[in-house]
Amino acid sequence: MTLKSFWGLDQKEIDLLQPKPRPTITEWAPDNLYLPRQESPEMPGYFNFDYSPYLRQPADDLCDHYTREVWIQAILQGSKSTLGNIWLAYIILVNPNHTMICMPDENTVKRRMKTRLQPLFKANPKLLEAIGGRVGNLNIGEPTVVDWMNLYIGWSHSPSIMSDVPVCNIIADEVALFIMGLAKDVSPIDLLRGRQKRFPENSKFLGLSSPKLAGDLFDKEFRQGLIHKYYLQCPVCERYFTDSPENFAEILIIKKDEHNEFFEPRAYENDRDGRLAWFICPLCHAKLNEPERAYATQKGIWVPDGCTINEHGKIIGQIPASTKKSYKITTFALHPKWQPLNKLASMFVYAQLSLKAGNRQPLQNFRNNHQGETWEIKEKITKPNLLKKRIEKYQAGFVPYIGNKKELFIHLTAIDCGYEQQPVLDFCRSTESPIIAVRGDPKLTNRSNRLVNEKNKGPIYHLNVNVIKDRVYRLFFESDKPGPSYAHVHADILTEYFEHLSAEDRQSFQKGGSYISEWKLKSEHLPNHLLDCTVYATEAAEISGLWSLPNVPGVQFLDCGIDVHIDHVWAVVIGWGYMAECWVIWEGRLETGDVKNLDQSSILHDFLRRPWPVWTGEQKTEVRRQQSEGRRQRTEGRGQSQYLVDDWNNRAKV
Repeated sequence: MTLKSFWGLDQKEIDLLQPKPRPTITEWAPDNLYLPRQESPEMPGYFNFDYSPYLRQPADDLCDHYTREVWIQAILQGSKSTLGNIWLAYIILVNPNHTMICMPDENTVKRRMKTRLQPLFKANPKLLEAIGGRVGNLNIGEPTVVDWMNLYIGWSHSPSIMSDVPVCNIIADEVALFIMGLAKDVSPIDLLRGRQKRFPENSKFLGLSSPKLAGDLFDKEFRQGLIHKYYLQCPVCERYFTDSPENFAEILIIKKDEHNEFFEPRAYENDRDGRLAWFICPLCHAKLNEPERAYATQKGIWVPDGCTINEHGKIIGQIPASTKKSYKITTFALHPKWQPLNKLASMFVYAQLSLKAGNRQPLQNFRNNHQGETWEIKEKITKPNLLKKRIEKYQAGFVPYIGNKKELFIHLTAIDCGYEQQPVLDFCRSTESPIIAVRGDPKLTNRSNRLVNEKNKGPIYHLNVNVIKDRVYRLFFESDKPGPSYAHVHADILTEYFEHLSAEDRQSFQKGGSYISEWKLKSEHLPNHLLDCTVYATEAAEISGLWSLPNVPGVQFLDCGIDVHIDHVWAVVIGWGYMAECWVIWEGRLETGDVKNLDQSSILHDFLRRPWPVWTGEQKTEVRRQQSEGRRQRTEGRGQSQYLVDDWNNRAKV
């Protein structure tokens, strides 16, 4: 018996009574969601999956009843946040239920609200109508009433997240940047999941982020899901392949010069014809242009771990059942419009050249933001005996290999103002020598320094000391042969210098839900003053324009790093050459008197103004005589500090 025969209904009435099938996100978004220019600067308009085909399967998983969590690890401009906004609009207009959006911090929430959420609601009349016709009705930290649901927008340790409010759907954006906040023993992800306990049958969780460190909060959550990799189809051989850190160099081919060295990054960026960099299929080795690369992306297929794919695009193997699915969006999954090959090659070369010069930060940024891979931090162990092989014949206080010049002056000095700020700033203003005030800043993460003009104090360079110590480690412990990023030391090097330089190791430890890696003292109260001086001198070279030096041998300019204490300073003078090759010229302690009167210290003023002579063979006898006199004075009980002052005076006379 049918409805028509039992109730006497016609077909139109029956169609009205029957529930309408709910469209999936991929069916609904192209015809119903308009992306404003703020959301899609290159292509505003109705969303088109053809430019982000890798979003189709994750989007449909959010409509799958069996799937509970979807985690996406993506590169920059990988449309991960766009997927979050599409799902939010779908929830409001198609499948309303209480929803929470969580971001790393309050500033990020305010910025996203202004630049992405409010423009999205303005551009879509139905969304705007759902919140009362005004984007000002969107609240931060307080519930926003949206038709049949509540919308909560907060950050990882905000009151709205910490409070016990039931929600069905959660969008967690940039999870790798989440901080622990008030609940140090509880992951913010676990707090968010706790809000979904009242919705055991239909709750959904979308976790989004660019990767950061291996083993951090996001990486752990991502690896717990069934990981999918995006396989591209070669338009030439029609077989499928995927990219990984292991075969990255097999897919992106970068041409070098006749000396097997990279060209300057700008040369690759200006190469729009594929002469210096090109994309190839790792299976048939066919060279693919940008339209062919776009074809490979559009024909891509997600393949779960434990399975393979044949030449017909069929997944081979048993797909494991999982309620938590993870998707890794890497470099070559992006459409060439969003990731041009010339810019990708330029960034890769810049990262490699920086690594060669002792700076790992650009390579970490490239791996995180352009390869979509986590960065694994290895502990760095420093040993004093490794430094002895770097000792050379030139004597302390002399500059080797500078051509026809007879002497050099210090080009730039970086002096620490963290211990006594005002006396140091007064000294900087009083001296005629080029000098900058510096201090460590633990909040600085994405670059090595930041110039801050503090009110009524003056300019101070804030330093990311962990990044700079990585460079120092590469200069003195990793580089094994003279050349780029190699540190030489003079024949009279103090044993204290080796001890100070090896006083710290880079150690990894867990802090809250994240893994932190920092340089720490091997034991409490171990002296590291000359290490600090070397850090300051290294960053002074960076600020001085180290990377613009021509390719000529030897020292091209001198820099100095100074660590200030209550009645003395430690100082290190370093000479720099092409590609961060460096020579330690002088190291030691200067008795400057009370730090409150540092600007009146003639010893320090004279030290910074003095000329540093070029090393020649004729000076060897005189220098050795001065060294012998210094050792004699030290054995007579005058002490190490006084010896260093005498030693500096003796070197200055020569």
